[in-house]
Amino acid sequence: MKYLILKTAFSVCALAAMTACVDDSQDDINDNIAVAFANEWPDGISVSSVRNAEVTMTERNSGQTIKLDPLSTEMGTLPMGVYDYEATASLITIEIPEEASSVTKKLHASGTSLTLTAPTQIRLEWFYESSAESLLFSEIYAAGSPNATATGGVRDTYIRIYNNSDQTVYADGIGIAESAFVNAKASTFEILTPANDRQINFTAGTIWVIPGRGKD
Repeated sequence: MKYLILKTAFSVCALAAMTACVDDSQDDINDNIAVAFANEWPDGISVSSVRNAEVTMTERNSGQTIKLDPLSTEMGTLPMGVYDYEATASLITIEIPEEASSVTKKLHASGTSLTLTAPTQIRLEWFYESSAESLLFSEIYAAGSPNATATGGVRDTYIRIYNNSDQTVYADGIGIAESAFVNAKASTFEILTPANDRQINFTAGTIWVIPGRGKD
């Protein structure tokens, strides 16, 4: 009974302010951290249509994996550590009124290097998962190899495209857009208008188009 009371009190405190409740008992001996999830769904998605949502948290040092429910109203707990996470929702039903039908899609969210040392709310930015039935990126090597003095790259960057289907797929005419902004929070680029806000639109700096007339 003592454990249940402490757990409930801790969950309420963490949800209200996302700060730790002080507990001098032995329940904290494993340094478990309370976590909650803030789900951000694509436009048109209601939480009532989400099925089988699950987050797999992987501690990078130990390799331990823990599965949590991102839709639960109760706080989950994780040992203190640094985590990568993958979230999936296997059944997403979108109603199409004009066609009197529905389609089933999958959603995905992920993140890396999340350090847990205090009660935390994890934001899951869900997006539609590709059906992976045709072309997809299998590797993006953007860093380049260090030169002889280890002060820079030799520009050996590349993108590998993979045909994930059992059919012949032609790459002719496929465009690959390179972002004008670096993929970092501390960006030196200034958001001038909503048109180049990374949270709203994609701003392309370069667009590469694979040549060909259709079946080259």
